[in-house]
Amino acid sequence: MRSLSILSSTLIALGALTGCGVDGSRSHMAGVDWDVDLTVTEHTVTISYRVTNTQTRPLVVYNRGWVADPANPRPAELEATDDDIQIVVDGDVTELGLRIIDTCHGNPDGELTHADTGKRRDCGAGSTDPARIAATTLELGEKLVQSFDLDVDALRVDYPTELAGTVPDLTGPIRFCVGVHRTAKPAPDGLYPPDAKETILCARA
Repeated sequence: MRSLSILSSTLIALGALTGCGVDGSRSHMAGVDWDVDLTVTEHTVTISYRVTNTQTRPLVVYNRGWVADPANPRPAELEATDDDIQIVVDGDVTELGLRIIDTCHGNPDGELTHADTGKRRDCGAGSTDPARIAATTLELGEKLVQSFDLDVDALRVDYPTELAGTVPDLTGPIRFCVGVHRTAKPAPDGLYPPDAKETILCARA
């Protein structure tokens, strides 16, 4: 069994993020207290993480995946599930993450191929594309705690798209990332457009 205990002191930056919707990644984010426990065994990857907002302005956590039709969201789309975890290969590092990856969001870490990023479409709140990312809003002092048990045999790479569907290497470095954004006006329905602003926090063993 490979057990990795990752605390907030091991937060890392996720490279130079340049997408138009990305605030950037940081070693730490003011007003955010978080920690992660990641355990990898032969058959299961278990992720448990906690995010606490310690500032007065609300903190949005992009933790619940995509909603195809915001006017008629399916209950399953609004619940955080194992399927919301995205697997990204970044060199020799395998990322398990909850964050926005979309052509409207730029290409911050090479997740999308040039062919993908060339397929630009309407973005933003007035977009003709209805897809929205579902998030959880944390007020001052509120805490988000989530756990996932992933079947190793079922895991497949999502990004970069040229590697989509391949089996991830879980023997090398692994990181967990979560996308957040601090805003004075969180969306009432908790749904955000594909180019929503985001800061990506990562922890790596």
